[in-house]
Amino acid sequence: MGLLEGKGARISGRVSPALVQQAKRMSGIDSDTRLIEYALAMIALEDPFPKAFIESRGTVDPTLKLGYRVADLDFDAARRWAQRIAKGSLRRRDDRQLPFVGTGAPGGHRLLLDTCVYIDQMQDRTPATLDDVMSARFIHHSTVAIQELMHTVGVLDPTDPRTAVAAVGAQIKLMRPHRVHTPDADVLGRAALMSGVLCRLQGYSKDDSLHALQDCVLFLQALKEGLTLLTANIGDFDILSQMLPGARMMFYRNA
Repeated sequence: MGLLEGKGARISGRVSPALVQQAKRMSGIDSDTRLIEYALAMIALEDPFPKAFIESRGTVDPTLKLGYRVADLDFDAARRWAQRIAKGSLRRRDDRQLPFVGTGAPGGHRLLLDTCVYIDQMQDRTPATLDDVMSARFIHHSTVAIQELMHTVGVLDPTDPRTAVAAVGAQIKLMRPHRVHTPDADVLGRAALMSGVLCRLQGYSKDDSLHALQDCVLFLQALKEGLTLLTANIGDFDILSQMLPGARMMFYRNA
């Protein structure tokens, strides 16, 4: 029998009305019964990705180069928004001002993974404490990261015995569809503006512009979805979080 078949069980309890309204707003669900089913399913449905992610540690030769670096768009509103976030040249903050893996309890807010997280884990470059975090949280994925991982698969030499194709494929296959997010037109448009502002203010070269664009898409996607972005790219994402305070970030250093 499926988990949603048979409606014989009952559940009751007192909760904050504000919590219920916020949960409905975030999920798009109006019915109390469907909201309870959704909340229980999020806990009951097993997500095989964290286990596979942890087991992927060290499965790819670290010497293999794996390079990583729909709503409508309101053009006028996006342009006004870009003018507000332009703050002049910014500097990276001291580590003591930033949230790092291992400095708090493993459990917490839902995570969106930067592309570097998948690659660093496969090449055993993430701190061991990250495994605890991955086991204790809901893990979400961006089609931006999937695109970059697939690009890596295409770039790899199939005759190289160190190839990472199988390891990359194993991670992508285990991503739950309901936890894979695609940026909409509003996110893409604002990310393009934000990356342009970032390149101009920070003096980035043309070679860095594409990386900045992808970073901005992930950053704004995490912000819009209410997710915490996990990354080892401390410098760029610290600058972005200063441009647009309020985004949730979690950093780690390569082991």
